[in-house]
Parts: sequence; structure tokens; C-alpha cells
Amino acid sequence: MTEPETPAPTAAEGGSPPDPAIVVADVEAPVEPPVAEPAPVTPDPAAALAEARAEVERLTAESAAKDFAHAVERAGVTDPDAPDIIEHLYSKVKAPEGGEKPTLGAWLADRANLPKAVLAYLPAVVVVGDPAAPPPVDLPDANGGARPAPAGSQFSATAIVSMIGNPEAYAANRDAIMVRIGGKPGAPLR
Repeated sequence: MTEPETPAPTAAEGGSPPDPAIVVADVEAPVEPPVAEPAPVTPDPAAALAEARAEVERLTAESAAKDFAHAVERAGVTDPDAPDIIEHLYSKVKAPEGGEKPTLGAWLADRANLPKAVLAYLPAVVVVGDPAAPPPVDLPDANGGARPAPAGSQFSATAIVSMIGNPEAYAANRDAIMVRIGGKPGAPLR
């Protein structure tokens, strides 16, 4: 092992001033580039493939978990314990012969075949459509207080209106008109 060199004392420290030729030579000396980091080693292709497969599996599992959560949410389940129970019971569903296992959404939509433990967490079914017709309501007769026109009356509403411009015709038929509109003959108009 070599001892590190101690610098020569400067003129301020009581030593001799440095030789200008040496100082200039130090300044003009080529500067060595810093040592670069070694280039990264090319990974083993088998290790890179294993890493990529692990990443694909992680992303697939994450996507499946999100799909599961969305299907449970769309079914209307709000209880925080329900997803665990639904996941457990759905994992036991077997594919029909020659077919595929139903998706979680399709399985939850088929309420007739769901286990009671899952039905307990689903909201009640609202039947949309034609409800049973309500019983008929007996309304009071809106015209019960109206008096029928006397039989054989010659004065219809049109005939009475036509007399507005003819005061002689009105005066001649005033008593009949009063009877027709429900008043008394000779009674004043209000």
C-alpha cells in the first residue's frame, strides 16, 4: 500500500512558491473521462419470459377481480360481506355438459337457480309491466244538479243566442226562455 502524497506547503504557509512550469503543465494535462457505469447485462431470455408471464398473470387476476366487483355491483349487492359469499358459491358452479360455465352476471341474473344465500343479498325484484287493474271507482254524477230541458221546448242554446240581436223576439219569448234555463217566468235576470 502506498502512502498518499501530502501537498507541498504554499507560500502563505511558509513554503516556496510553486514552479510556474509545473502549474501550467497540470492545467494543460489531458483530463481523464469519468469511469462509465458498466453496460447493463442482457437478461437471460428465459428469465425475461418468466417475468413477462408473471406480469400477464398479475394483470389477468387484477382484471378478473375488477370484473367480479362490477358484476356484483350491477346486481345491486351492497352488503360488504356479500362478495366473499358470492365468490365462494360461484366457484362451485359447474359448467353444463358440453357448455361453458355461465358468467357471473348471467349467473346472478338467473334468480330462479341461485342459492338462497345469494338471493338474500340481492335487492327485491320489481315487476315492470301491467299491474292488476285497480277496481273501478264510482264517481259521483257530475251533472246530478242540472235540470233537464222541459219536453217539447223550442228554445235550444243556439236559438237563444240567435235572439241576442233581436230584442223583440227575446221579449216575446222571455218567459219560455226563463223556464228553459231554469228560472221562473217573469223573474228578473241576474
